Amino acid sequence: MKIIDSLLSWFNSPAGMFLEAGSPLYYPVRGMGLLLFALAWVYAARLRAQASGWVELGSRYPLHRLIEPEFSDLQTVYVGGVKYWKAVGLAAVREGLVLRAAWLTRPFHQTFLVPWSEMEDLGTTDYNGMIYRNLLLDRAFRTRLLVEESLYSKLAGEYAAAVPRPVSQSLKA
Repeated sequence: MKIIDSLLSWFNSPAGMFLEAGSPLYYPVRGMGLLLFALAWVYAARLRAQASGWVELGSRYPLHRLIEPEFSDLQTVYVGGVKYWKAVGLAAVREGLVLRAAWLTRPFHQTFLVPWSEMEDLGTTDYNGMIYRNLLLDRAFRTRLLVEESLYSKLAGEYAAAVPRPVSQSLKA
């Protein structure tokens, strides 16, 4: 019981069980906690970017600053199987599809543009109760992007001639 009380005391005192609010080390220890949280956030962003394939896509298809796309509101997409919940802005331009991470998730997530010619449309898929457009962003890396069907049709509507068609439609044509 004494061990449990000792462990719980760490959570009762904001800077740990050995520091009182009047201690000269109180504020530096609190600051170190915030610093550790920020470092953990950046490290998690790095792991997420590498696991999803965002790092490879960003290095292979960097966005040239000559293009100023108009991004959609933050959307929920799946990149390489990793869910980005309300954390990605999408834009369709003449050259291709642009993806930009929200500012909180931006470390290690470079904004990139995948040309329409490099994408392959694998049709629609039902995932978690939603209808998504399944896109293969890069044939070499085989990174998939799932975008809500309604958003994809809105973004790709302007560039219908350049947008890849689903594989089943390509085989019929």
